[in-house]
Amino acid sequence: MRGTFQDLMRLHRDAMRTPRDYLAGALAQSRLEKLAPHVDSAPPVVTLPGFGASARTHARLVAYLNHCGYKAQTFEAGFPTEGTIIEFVRKLDATLGQLVRGLADAHGSAVALVGQSAGGLFSREFARLFPQEIDRVITLGAPTADPDKHHLNNRALELLIRRMAGAGGFEEQAGPDGLLHWPHSQPALPYVAICSPVDGAIHEETALVPARTVARSSSRAPRENIRVRCSHFGMSYNPLVILAVADRLGQRGDWWEDFEPRHYFPYLPQRMLRRFFPDPSGGPGGEAETDKCVDKKF
Repeated sequence: MRGTFQDLMRLHRDAMRTPRDYLAGALAQSRLEKLAPHVDSAPPVVTLPGFGASARTHARLVAYLNHCGYKAQTFEAGFPTEGTIIEFVRKLDATLGQLVRGLADAHGSAVALVGQSAGGLFSREFARLFPQEIDRVITLGAPTADPDKHHLNNRALELLIRRMAGAGGFEEQAGPDGLLHWPHSQPALPYVAICSPVDGAIHEETALVPARTVARSSSRAPRENIRVRCSHFGMSYNPLVILAVADRLGQRGDWWEDFEPRHYFPYLPQRMLRRFFPDPSGGPGGEAETDKCVDKKF
């Protein structure tokens, strides 16, 4: 009970940070538009909100991406109320898959998926199962279901999901092997995990791609972590997250270079820059983290 109460307080603190992210996005809008990484040939983009969130929560993100030259829209995936998450994602082929294939045909380009929280988990699994029309996947505070890291799950959030969705436990929905990050080579698509060290809902260690996986990945199938100090629920409002998403969508898939915030803030002192964008190699687990991924599922 004590652990659940502590997790509930983490959720509360995160919810208190969310308005700051929203306000920061509103105040920085004009500056953000000046920094916008405009693109000439851009892939269509589909964003997936988190559990229980509506398309309105991605309105600012989608508007900015369209300002940059992308063709972005939001898809509400919902949440599984029975069966496993993998079964749920397979059924998304009839809805999300139809949307993705339609966009790919209309624009002559594979589609990028940007998913927040549970929407990021669904994006990652959907692209793994149906990679043909997917250009890349970017996740915002998206969890993995690692049986070895079950102790890091927010128990209060799991209880809330069970109450709201009538669903089974997260680990039960994930199955005995869990839902882990992609390995370093399959699928052969770019995969960027944007995480926050102060995320009160999803422990950063479960959302970061393992350091060894990042190190072993290649420009053909890059794996990258970007850490931004922000709330979990406010990620899609935070101007720095929005900027990072737009930048990564514009990065060439055949010649990948890691995100460099210094490009946008050349005169910001290094200490302040790392306050907003903590070193991606300095996250929980560091280089000692194992390369436990989902090779066996490919």
